[in-house]
Amino acid sequence: QSEVERYSDIFNLMLRYVPWLEDELKIMDAPEFDKVANKLTKGMSDQRSMDLGSVKHAGLAYIPFKMNTTFTLDPPLSKGEDKSDRGFNHPQIARLLCPRKKLHLFDEDEAGYVTMIALQTGAIPVTVYNWPSFFYEDGVYDPQNRLRGLFQGHIAWRFYVHLFIGPSAAAKGVVTSNTAKRAKNRAWTLTEVTPHIIAYVHVIAYFTLTAEQKWTNATGNIDLAEMAWTIVDMFENRDEWTRETLEW
Repeated sequence: QSEVERYSDIFNLMLRYVPWLEDELKIMDAPEFDKVANKLTKGMSDQRSMDLGSVKHAGLAYIPFKMNTTFTLDPPLSKGEDKSDRGFNHPQIARLLCPRKKLHLFDEDEAGYVTMIALQTGAIPVTVYNWPSFFYEDGVYDPQNRLRGLFQGHIAWRFYVHLFIGPSAAAKGVVTSNTAKRAKNRAWTLTEVTPHIIAYVHVIAYFTLTAEQKWTNATGNIDLAEMAWTIVDMFENRDEWTRETLEW
């Protein structure tokens, strides 16, 4: 998609929830338009900040495949605001962020530190098009079919449940919430998972695992906006993989 097409998609998605906006925009003068645009931009930024704050520490609990087992990151992470010990600075998290096609290097490197340094120095390229390991279903990867298991990882699924259904549901591994607070999927009358939701969840999960302290559009060689749109574009062709992934 071109940049114009992407913005058009976002605008049309917004109109689902504020259908009156289109007619109002036609009669607004420039100052009114700027005011609305600023409110929308601030609203998106505030929602992203709330989501990032919600999963900053809670999201780490979603790393193990089985959540009902005792799991600790080694070395343990800071419980404060500092995230400098995450990302490629932590062997277990670096393994999750490592491009899936290079994950075998971690298995050959018992402690993981040699591979971790290779990721830090760029000896192992980390780009938008080299999907990180946790984007894939656990234990599933076919070099001849890189779509197999893609966007079906347990970590991203739990982030989705946390953000769109509720933290308690994510912690229990269920898709219903009994909390009084309305979940996003109900508040926004979401009846299905869309490519944009999948992209958002994966970007939020990726950023949570990185060592970045505050939101930034790029981390290392990864442009997070480009990552999001690349994911969305993956679903442009309504083929069997698209259907199965959205249904999953």
